[in-house]
This record gives sequence, C-alpha cells and structure tokens, in this order.
Amino acid sequence: MHLAPERLSFLGVPLPSILLDRSPSFERTEGDRFLFDVTVSSPVTGLIVAYEGWLEEMPGPATDMD
Repeated sequence: MHLAPERLSFLGVPLPSILLDRSPSFERTEGDRFLFDVTVSSPVTGLIVAYEGWLEEMPGPATDMD
C-alpha cells in the first residue's frame, strides 16, 4: 500500500503541491494479523505522526443474520 495525496488545503484554501506530505506507509499480513506502519511528514513541518501496529480478528459468538 502506498498513500499518495493528490491535493492539500488549509481552511478550504488550496495549497501548492510542493507542500504535499510524504507518507511512506506499509502493510502486510502475518498469520491472522494485519500489520501496518504509517508515517506522515511534510517538507515544511517535518514528521507529523508515525504509528505502527496490528489488527487481528477477535473470536466471538456466531451471529445468525437470517
């Protein structure tokens, strides 16, 4: 997965594309887990946020939707 922003605005005002953030984000599966690593930064501000973690399905009671 690659996140590629196409436009940026602040308070509804379009900003130049040079200010678009860089987001090297990765995802993969490992067994029953969905692993991800997301980084968002901007040429102006530098690192904005970085997060890595995982999601996994939790066993639960079966539901009958009929």
